[in-house]
Order: sequence, then C-alpha cells, then structure tokens
Amino acid sequence: MSARWADAPTPRDVPHSIGVIAEALTSGHDDRALRIARGLGPDALGAVAGLPSAQARVREALAVAETLFVGGCTRDASTWCAVAEWSASETGAPELLVEAQGLRAAILAVSGESMEAEGIIAETRRVLRDLEPAASGVVSWPLILAEATTVMNRRTGRDVRSLIDEARDLDPALDWIAPGLVRLLETMQHMLHGERRQVVDASEGCRGSGSPGCPRYLRDVILSHTARSYVVLGDPGRALDLLAEAASPGDHPVCLSVDRASAYLAAGRPAEALACTESCVRSPEHVQRPLRALHVRRAIALEMQGRPAAADREFARSWYSAIVTGSVRPVVGVPEKEYRALEARFRERHPDVVDTLADYAVFAEAVHPVEGVGDLGMLGQREREVGGLLVGGGTSAQIAATLGISVNTVKTHTRAIYAKLGVHTRTTAVDELRRLGLGARESSGEGRR
Repeated sequence: MSARWADAPTPRDVPHSIGVIAEALTSGHDDRALRIARGLGPDALGAVAGLPSAQARVREALAVAETLFVGGCTRDASTWCAVAEWSASETGAPELLVEAQGLRAAILAVSGESMEAEGIIAETRRVLRDLEPAASGVVSWPLILAEATTVMNRRTGRDVRSLIDEARDLDPALDWIAPGLVRLLETMQHMLHGERRQVVDASEGCRGSGSPGCPRYLRDVILSHTARSYVVLGDPGRALDLLAEAASPGDHPVCLSVDRASAYLAAGRPAEALACTESCVRSPEHVQRPLRALHVRRAIALEMQGRPAAADREFARSWYSAIVTGSVRPVVGVPEKEYRALEARFRERHPDVVDTLADYAVFAEAVHPVEGVGDLGMLGQREREVGGLLVGGGTSAQIAATLGISVNTVKTHTRAIYAKLGVHTRTTAVDELRRLGLGARESSGEGRR
C-alpha cells in the first residue's frame, strides 16, 4: 500500500467516507471521489473486510474499487476488488459475483493481461447465462469494458457492436458512467475498422474534466484514440493541441506520452519525441503495458536522427518489453520507413526473439503510416502558390492582389495549409514550408483574373 495513506481516516470514519465516495461518483464528481478513495488506507481496507455482512463488504469494497479504477489507479483498485470478489463468493448472490468478477476482468484487461481477463470474462458470462430469466439482464459495466478492451488488445477480428447495445441498456442508475462507456465503445468500433475521421467525431462531448457521464479513465482512452487518429490523418499539430494540458501519472494505464511522441515524430521533431518519453522509460513506477510503444517511438526518433546503433538498442527494448508483458499490440501512427528499417535489422539479428512472440504477424502487419506529412505533394497548386507568398512575407491582402483572388479565398487556402502541415500559426507554417523547400513566389502577375 502507498505511503500516502499515513494520515488515513480512522476505521470508524470508513463507512461515512465510502458513502461520500459513492455519492460523489454517482453524481458525476469522480475527481472528488478519487481524492477520498486514495486517502483510505490499510486500516480502512481492514475495516471493510471485517464487516459481518458479506453483502455490505461487497458493496463498500466495490464502491472504492470502481472509484480507483475509473480514476486510473488500477493497482490500488485491484486490492479492493479482491475483497469484493472474496466477499461476493460468500454471499451466493450471482449478481454480486458478476459485478466483482467483471471489475477484476476490466483491471486485468486495461493492464494488458488479456488472456487471464478473457478466462474471467468467459466464466462470468457463463454465470449470467445460468441466471433465472428474470435476472438475465444483469450485466456490469466493468464486464462490458473488459470484453471490449480484450478485443482491442488482441485484434481478434471481432467488433464491439453487441457490447455497445449492452451499454445502452444499462440500468439508469449507472448514468454516471454509461454515456461515456457508449462513447468509448463507439470510438473502439471505429478504431477497429480504421475509421479515423469517425473516431474524431465520436470523441466530441467526452473531453476535459467534468464531462458528464465520462469519468477520467474513459476520457483518457478516448483522448488517446483521438490524438492517434489526428496523427494518422496527417494533423499532428491538432493532436499536440489536444494533449497540451493532459497528464497521466506513471501508475496510470493510459500513457499519453505515447501519443505525444507519435505526434512529434509525424511533425518531424524527433528530439521532442525523445524528451517527452524520457521520464516514462526511466521511472520504476511506470506501468509495463505502454513501455513497448514508448520504446518503439524512441527507436524511430533515434533512427530519424541518424543514430542507428542507439535506435537498434531501443527497438530491442521494445521487443523485450513485449515478452515481459505478454502483450503485442499493433503499432499505430508511426513513420513507416524508419519502422520497417528497424524491424528488418532486428529480425536479422534476433530471429529467436521474433519467434518467441506468437502474435508477431499481427504486430508486423498492422503498422499504420502517417498520411501525407512532410511532403509538398500534399499541397494543391493554389496552396503552394499561397504558401510561397507566405514564405515571402506577404499579407493576406497582398497575396490576394498578387494572385487575383479574394482575401477570404486566401484565408481558406491558408487554413488548409495549416491543417495539412499540422501547425496553427503563420510563423510555424512558414518555418515548415521552408523546411520542405518551398521558396517565395515571384510576383509576375500570373494567376490574375
């Protein structure tokens, strides 16, 4: 248990504290609920475990465990979930067992332990099938999330449509999480089908703290998928804007530094990709699951800097991280040329390691390169003309006069240039256009009406 529990509430305060946690969570104040839950210590855990009523133990332990889980504190959530599951088995109430086992499966799934999670999911679904018809609709939200996460982790060819339907039919008492869960599942469905623009659209309404019905963990997963989609769509600047004020501690299962690094690589900024991932790969507290993705991006950054030996070492670390976690997920939103070069060298030097991973084919075939970043070919003819005059220092009015078009048309072309370059200011756009080799256009009167 963490040292932060040194000044925890006394055991007699625990029931009141848990009541406040449950009320705060279900009323949409998940940040407040998380602060209280993280303040409960070993004495509180012992007080709950010692309650004479098994059903009370389940309810109180689940209230804390769910709060910690949706706040991203999976390690502490696992401890409280164990008390809930043990107590649920004593009650003989299958609906309580479904809820406790579903949460344990969700914790395992988001931690990358898909095989164990799948076993619990199968057993819990069997319990659901064996219930009386009147109770057959009892499905816990963690079970739905666990199943969807394993589908995403292992890319088994399934989709999550049926799970979306289950989430929409959840009890109205779960309105504190059901809307966010539906949005997350819709985002996952689009991700599984490579529908990046739809991912961006589906994320609206579940961003930022205080989003109703969308606690922190769900928000962070949606943010990660959205940022990754912007990168693949060729707009790394927008991804960086989304991630600018977001943060995830080292013990959080969603590492947003992975997505920052992807955006920096797509924007041709390898030094910043290395800088934003440094603390993550050095921290002993960091969760294991994202480490492989972090090492892959660091390897690509080093390759882009012309440091192949260091890049090969970092790429090797990514594979060994995969072996440690037992999880190999597709690589999304990285520059394909550098990735393929690293992969080819690694396969040649370490065929034994490659053969160790049964999911290697999935890993190798699922690289999604960034679309159109770093190439003037992504700009149309008129956009190149406007860009050349921007580089020459022309104002919108001057460019309009030179090209014989309206100022509004110039602004439209300028916004399109910003979007394709992944930038949001004129200065940055000019720097990027110069880097790509676009010079100032001579004012010859060509193009005038």
